[in-house]
Amino acid sequence: ENHSMTKKSKILIGINTLTEVNQTVYMNHMILSYRLGRCYPKFDFAICAPRRMAIDNMRNFCAKAAIEGKFEYLWFIDDDVLLSSDALTHLLNLKADIAAGITLIRGYPYNPMLFSFAKDRKNGAALIEYEQLIESDGSIRDGLDAVGFSCCLIRTALLRKVKAPWFLTGPGFTEDVFFCGRAKEFKLDLTIAATNKVQTEH
Repeated sequence: ENHSMTKKSKILIGINTLTEVNQTVYMNHMILSYRLGRCYPKFDFAICAPRRMAIDNMRNFCAKAAIEGKFEYLWFIDDDVLLSSDALTHLLNLKADIAAGITLIRGYPYNPMLFSFAKDRKNGAALIEYEQLIESDGSIRDGLDAVGFSCCLIRTALLRKVKAPWFLTGPGFTEDVFFCGRAKEFKLDLTIAATNKVQTEH
């Protein structure tokens, strides 16, 4: 049998763990890991969870590992979010360079981590009216300039196009919004999408 015909695609899961995780989240991620192995036979999975790193450093570390390890996707999952076992299916179905679930910011007024840079909006303003943009299949494809990476699937091919550093946190911006903006400089036809079928819980 030709091994190249049976070679699986690979997904690297990047989890930003400092030192420990909540017990409920741990159980959820254990169940998720079991379901990934059982329900996605076409993929091999690996986990990258460097210890005690700033979030931008952690994401850069994982991006480099995804490229060097020849993974097809890098899937960021925050260490404080709960996910349904079918989350990966919905993210893959978006067929986007950057595919995200919908996560609400932890502080009041709990805005979604979906952002627009339109001229008639405050720079980087959260799309609080995002429900109006949801299409019949549950996806959001128009009006998104950036998304949060609490649950985000990125094509490694995109990471190869973008010059490092991929992620940077500054005084007025977060590393995920920075990456989305930087990616547009290197890929003019960049696709960013989200789905309301993946709603993560902090």
